[in-house]
Amino acid sequence: MGDHPFTSITCISCGHMITVPVYCKNRFCPVCAGPRHRRLRKQLQWYCSNVRLLPGQRLKHVVLTIKSGPDLDECVNKLVHSFRKLRQRKWWKKHVSGGAYVIEITKSDAGWHPHIHAVIQSWYMPYDVLKANWMKVSGAWGISISERPAYILANYLTDYITKLPKAVTDSKPINDALRNRRLFSVFGLWHSMKCPKFKVTFPCPECAASIWVPTEILNRQFSRDGPKMHFDDLPRKRALP
Repeated sequence: MGDHPFTSITCISCGHMITVPVYCKNRFCPVCAGPRHRRLRKQLQWYCSNVRLLPGQRLKHVVLTIKSGPDLDECVNKLVHSFRKLRQRKWWKKHVSGGAYVIEITKSDAGWHPHIHAVIQSWYMPYDVLKANWMKVSGAWGISISERPAYILANYLTDYITKLPKAVTDSKPINDALRNRRLFSVFGLWHSMKCPKFKVTFPCPECAASIWVPTEILNRQFSRDGPKMHFDDLPRKRALP
């Protein structure tokens, strides 16, 4: 945390200055985790709350796993590829309309063990049939399926996204394996849902406004314009109550 980059921002309403962390590319970074967690939770809550369930459909939590292995990249690629093959099967398309999923990675004596945690919009799905279909595409039998309220599903998936590994030394290989993958992905009819972009806003502790400008840019603007420009000339905008 001591090596984490920070920058200074200034409230354009009153001139109050604070220091904030610069987002890094480590999804397990404890400094960046809070705002990212809140933003992702709002997005997943929006999906789960705004989905239009067809008659007889429910939201369900599905967990899909594969056999553990020593090569993390290979395990993750196989997991994602197997889930894609499952979604392409006629049986799946007949029972599932859409959903979202995240990847969780754990480690044991047997090696790396990645999981798919998915919220799906589906009709009744027999456990044995889902298990048989997953076995055909992945060669593994580890599955679970349960029905839960929408807000709990969104919270579950968000927690899995930012869940820290048990061993600190596992953070880097897991982060590297998931670097070019989305924190969560949607599929099926959920692709057509236009989720709004949620931003985590921070109100100024002095005036309650929530519009900030990097202090470096502000100082550069003052330096260039000289005495013609003063902080009092900046536009003011207070936060909505």
